[in-house]
Amino acid sequence: MIARIRSTSWAVIVAPTLGAFLFSADTITIQIANPRIGSSLHTGLDGLQWAANGFLLPFCVLLVAMGTLADKLGPRKVLLGGIAVFGAGEVLGSLAPSIDVLVAGRVLAGIGGAAMMPAGVSALRLQIPEQRLVSAMAVWGAGAMGGVAVGGIVAGLLLKVASWRGALWPLAIAAAIGFVIAAVTLEDRRVEHPQQLKPVWNIGLALGLGGVVWGLTQAGSHGWGSVDTLLPVLLGVGAIAGTAVLAVPELRRTALGVDLPRIGVAFAAVITANFGVVAMSFFLTIWLQRVAGWSALGAAVLLLPFFGLSAVTALYSGKLIGRFGKERVLVASFVFELVGLLGLMRLDRSTPYGEIVPFLILTGIGLALSLTALAMVLLGSAPADRGGLMSGLQVSANQIGGVLAIALLGAIVASSVGPRYADGLAQAGLPRSVPASVRSGLGQGIAPDGAPQHALGLQAFSQSVGVALTIGAGASGLGLLLSLWLVRRQRRQPATA
Repeated sequence: MIARIRSTSWAVIVAPTLGAFLFSADTITIQIANPRIGSSLHTGLDGLQWAANGFLLPFCVLLVAMGTLADKLGPRKVLLGGIAVFGAGEVLGSLAPSIDVLVAGRVLAGIGGAAMMPAGVSALRLQIPEQRLVSAMAVWGAGAMGGVAVGGIVAGLLLKVASWRGALWPLAIAAAIGFVIAAVTLEDRRVEHPQQLKPVWNIGLALGLGGVVWGLTQAGSHGWGSVDTLLPVLLGVGAIAGTAVLAVPELRRTALGVDLPRIGVAFAAVITANFGVVAMSFFLTIWLQRVAGWSALGAAVLLLPFFGLSAVTALYSGKLIGRFGKERVLVASFVFELVGLLGLMRLDRSTPYGEIVPFLILTGIGLALSLTALAMVLLGSAPADRGGLMSGLQVSANQIGGVLAIALLGAIVASSVGPRYADGLAQAGLPRSVPASVRSGLGQGIAPDGAPQHALGLQAFSQSVGVALTIGAGASGLGLLLSLWLVRRQRRQPATA
């Protein structure tokens, strides 16, 4: 019976897709619950940033290592281990009495997620016939987008009747179910000659990203020119640069015909694709609740045009890639994303929801198309026995974009909202002084009481979010240029597709 199940292509797709679903559902659940978490655990925007980055940072720095581990040990073992660790992290987070314990749970879940994602894609690459792989990847992408849509609604419903802790339990239960499905449906296959990356490269990347993220989260409270901000950022950049200097020559010697420039540009394009979208979903979720006055459930429902269209588009992305080619679909995805973010960056306290919807739809379509197209570009740039490595690179770049977006743009919002509020007070004929406690609350969209102060605080937060979305749109514009380069290279070297 089990052998028959494992021989069925669509049965094999279930466990990897559920892994992608859980990752996305986790991310949106924390975003939806952010205002409740801040109030319950008495933390500011920096704490909420770490609730998100505590998951994303270990996730992105371990993805490549987990991808190579999946190639070496077999994706089934790595996927099962990842699901178990992910579920344990969700349980710990739900029981957290403080922000520090919550972040610890988020780190644990991030480590599990880092194993689930590349191992799932590697399993698809090994067990799905080549002619069905694009369709399988489209279903996998739809699972990731569907996790955001369904996770947001479920989290909103649970937050309406329970605390934020209860919103994490469905993820732990789903992880237990996913463990059983993976154990039954996946075969214990291994790559014959896996590509091994030296541990020092992963350590250097981890230290580098950790330093950059840590420094950026200090900017809101210590200032951009402070030692607390600049020193860890510079050390982090140095660690990343040093790792690149060591890794690139080695990769060139062992690339086995792989188009490294194409992979490098695609890697950068993935970062830019996720940068603007993560910034939009992170801040818009807070804006809908704090500024527009919607409940957690209402915010999740209002974001459905973005997440829902993403899931639907992902299902059809395989057909579009088959007809137009992955590079052309990639260009179109960045055009959609760029137009959507350009529309959203005009966000204001008085902006009606109806004006936001078209841009949410465009951004959602762009994200879904880029997710599948970039995955196929990277998977198509290496032999099948490098599937875990390539999928690790793709998902790692995706989350690096998210980590940098939350850290950098969160720091920009936190550091700019106070001065904007002070300027508003001065224009209203009030003292410009802004206490630290008020400044911390403004970074989360929490405005002080009082007739002019409350309105001025919400306006200052909206304007700061608009600046963050403008930067996100700039990242999408850079991604568009990178995707055009990929199309040009594809035309010159069609054999590398």
